[in-house]
Amino acid sequence: MENPGTRQEIKNMFAAIVERIKGLALKPAGEWGKINSEENGVRALGLGWILPLAAVPALASLIGYGVIGVSLGGFATLRDFSLGFAQAMVSLSVSVGAVFLIALAVDQLAPYFGAEKNFNKSLALVTYTWVPGWLVGVLNIIPALSVLVLLASLYGFYLMYLGIGPLKKVAPEKVLPYFASVVGVTILAFIVLGLIMTS
Repeated sequence: MENPGTRQEIKNMFAAIVERIKGLALKPAGEWGKINSEENGVRALGLGWILPLAAVPALASLIGYGVIGVSLGGFATLRDFSLGFAQAMVSLSVSVGAVFLIALAVDQLAPYFGAEKNFNKSLALVTYTWVPGWLVGVLNIIPALSVLVLLASLYGFYLMYLGIGPLKKVAPEKVLPYFASVVGVTILAFIVLGLIMTS
């Protein structure tokens, strides 16, 4: 029999996630202030945010490619469960790997911009900026709509721009160059991880 206390903890956790997502969507600057006051470590972010949310686009890819299928110019539909499974595994691996890789880069770049070197804050910054892309990743159920995931990810970059100052303790005049460096590292990380996965 399920413990009522456990059920309440799950409800509280779900409510906190919904509130965080609403804050990032509607009042991102204020939400970064709340995030900065929290002491989230690798375990809490990994199990509470990264793995569950990275699984959203991965499962959507599995359904999209493996069950619904991809239209081949209106002539036929490619529906292959093994292809869907491969897409899901690549999506999950790239998401999780990229978040940690980019967070490490954010932390290593910090001293060059007079920022605070703190991996937990770097991981929080990257994790929460990926939330829009992960959530909209549900559209991978219809592979033709997956381009919209890219648009949601652009909002993630805007979130990062707002959050990099408070979380990394960056002087206002150094926010833009630090942010630009992180964007460059993100693009490079995706190229490298993409090459590794496709090989």
